[in-house]
Amino acid sequence: MKRLNGCLGLGIFFLILFSSTLTYATPSQSFASKAKACAALLTYNAKRIVDLPFRLARIHRLIEEEFQHTNLNRNLRAFWGFHQRPDVTDYQMRPWNKVPIRDIHPDQVVGMSVEDMVKILQTAMEIEDPIYRYQEQSGKAFDIVEGPDGPTSFLPNLARFMGRNVPQTKYAEKLEKQDSCGSAWCSEEHRHAMAWARMIEKYTGKKPDRSNAAVPTITVTTLDGAQRHLNHRAGTEWGASSAYYIIATHTEGPSHEFAMNVIRDEMKHLTVVSAADVYLNGHVPNSRNWRIFEKTWIEFKEGQKARTGGAATFKNPFNLIEAIAAHVMIEIKMRRYLRTLPLSTLRDIFEAPSKAEILPTEDLSAEALAAHERALNNGVARREQLAKWPKKQREWALEQREFEERNAELINRVIEKEFNSFTGLENNEEATHQALERISFMDLRNHIGASAAARDITLLRSALTDRVVDYRIFRDGLSERELEAGVSNALSSEQAP
Repeated sequence: MKRLNGCLGLGIFFLILFSSTLTYATPSQSFASKAKACAALLTYNAKRIVDLPFRLARIHRLIEEEFQHTNLNRNLRAFWGFHQRPDVTDYQMRPWNKVPIRDIHPDQVVGMSVEDMVKILQTAMEIEDPIYRYQEQSGKAFDIVEGPDGPTSFLPNLARFMGRNVPQTKYAEKLEKQDSCGSAWCSEEHRHAMAWARMIEKYTGKKPDRSNAAVPTITVTTLDGAQRHLNHRAGTEWGASSAYYIIATHTEGPSHEFAMNVIRDEMKHLTVVSAADVYLNGHVPNSRNWRIFEKTWIEFKEGQKARTGGAATFKNPFNLIEAIAAHVMIEIKMRRYLRTLPLSTLRDIFEAPSKAEILPTEDLSAEALAAHERALNNGVARREQLAKWPKKQREWALEQREFEERNAELINRVIEKEFNSFTGLENNEEATHQALERISFMDLRNHIGASAAARDITLLRSALTDRVVDYRIFRDGLSERELEAGVSNALSSEQAP
């Protein structure tokens, strides 16, 4: 058996070695030059095989560091802050760690050739380039769409965060400002293509060709079309995060820090669209994963044909192994995080009336404004019913919501008396774990009454657990700007006890 395993391992080694060599085959070369090139490639690929475990380990370490709940909580709070605290600059565009462009050099690429790195960067740049068209599709998809009973809203706060709706886009076109960002998501994504272009220029000494940008998928403005667009956005953010970890694991120094700036943006966007999916559809990780995989597969197939250097990038077995590993690691982390998110918190984040700047449009008639208001109200009513949630999850969530509304004073009293209003749980995993353990086992009859039904005690435990998560989302990792703006003190009692 050991001999068989050894033979299989050796076979896989040579399969990867030779298949990756064929990726770079150039039939026009003479036999001698082709033989020399193949020998060089075999040597290069052998080094990449030996280096592969170290790269996978580094990807794992990076994802473990970056996908901590504190960081993901900060991402959700940034979406909330974009709508509720437009005065805080961190919420309008996530701040980057400063990395001087002059400090980026090709010798910071490790574990792969600069040529291979440039092909990956070129592919990433071309996918990121049409950001202005992406924001139009997202703003259109997530705003007012056609439902089974007439116009309805899908998730307007998400539409505002990600782009311009149809009237806003038309007005921007009239002013010839359609090639500008009207949202936080667009502003953050816009710098990604520029970042990859600057890295290519630093590595090659010349500006990259930017004439082969990706073509956005046109959105159908129906509820199903909006959900499909949300799936595609999640798939794109998931795929981008995974692919960019290949860049990060194969760079050091300033190049690595520059790449991590982009990755943290993508993590923020993945967190937001994934949480939006949970809010709209419930906790259905396998269904969500299958829905977003469609877009990942489409980009994988199209990338091989349409992107410059796409065949070399997407067919390279080392890149594929690293990307698949990153996909799996990220999905595991996101699943663990998403299943902790309470409905009450998601409702506060996605439904609270927005205070963000209203983008300009043509003056609308009174009839059009009334129709828009009806569509918004129809959407709120539909989402309040949790129409897309699985039956058992919906019944439990609605029961818990009714219990919390009826017993808000009791819940706040227990939190204040037994847990000192959760003071000190922020950024503290050990203290949070202890609080959750205590909630699981403490006798709540002293607070709810000795004759309370077992169901009510279960609902109270669940409410207290959710409040712990809620508290940390709005207080974990507060930046200096957030503290200076008094974000922690300004949170309402519904968002943090």
